[in-house]
Amino acid sequence: MPYYSPDLIQQVLDANDIVDVISQYVPLKPRGNRYVACCPFHQEKTPSFTVDRDKNYYYCFGCHEGGNLYNFLEKKENMSFPEALEFLADRANITLPKSNNKEDLEKIQEKQHIYKVNAKAGNYFYNNLKKSRKALGYLVDRGIPHDIIFEFGLGYSNDDWADLYNFMTESKEDSELLKKAGLIRTSKGRNYDVFRDRLIIPIQNVFNKVIAFGGRKFNDIDPGPKYINTPDTPVFNKKRELFNLNRAKSCIR
Repeated sequence: MPYYSPDLIQQVLDANDIVDVISQYVPLKPRGNRYVACCPFHQEKTPSFTVDRDKNYYYCFGCHEGGNLYNFLEKKENMSFPEALEFLADRANITLPKSNNKEDLEKIQEKQHIYKVNAKAGNYFYNNLKKSRKALGYLVDRGIPHDIIFEFGLGYSNDDWADLYNFMTESKEDSELLKKAGLIRTSKGRNYDVFRDRLIIPIQNVFNKVIAFGGRKFNDIDPGPKYINTPDTPVFNKKRELFNLNRAKSCIR
């Protein structure tokens, strides 16, 4: 069996919503911040089986079965751990390495690092927005309330050629990785930010990971395109992603 790193095993687990998967076997009902059902592992009339989405964990107070999704599939479907891993990876559209090839493992690690820098950039843009009267005023004028700003993580890129780049490199992020993430570019030997003086809209995949950004200029008479989007990267393919699907998927189901 190929070697699967702990990071990859966790990535597959994080990419699958435990409520979505287990609800295929039992009808889960929300109760507080958890979900409950009659246990699929023993007979009962009063629900004692709970699923905690935030902790990615299930537990039955009746038979004391508990664990993560790997444990659930091993118990319910009699899968081995590799089979459960392959099943969940396929469900999340994650390609598992077929060998111990160092290059395959490096690609997986690179994607994890890009998710990390995207999340950090998203937080930085969001904090910029909270300090910017211009950006906040623009959103207020467009009738966008604060709860929507918070839910979608809207942000602002400062009017500076290397604001994000300087922040990232000061926190020890590699400039080549920032280029691969589509956050910076290089011209005549100098690195500069892709997004400058724009409203920032994070783009998340169906598993709530920030994979890209869209940037809208504030004044339509200013030069340059109205929108700038992250180019294709190892974690983002514009032809395969649908904006806001991570929030809409439960309504679609």
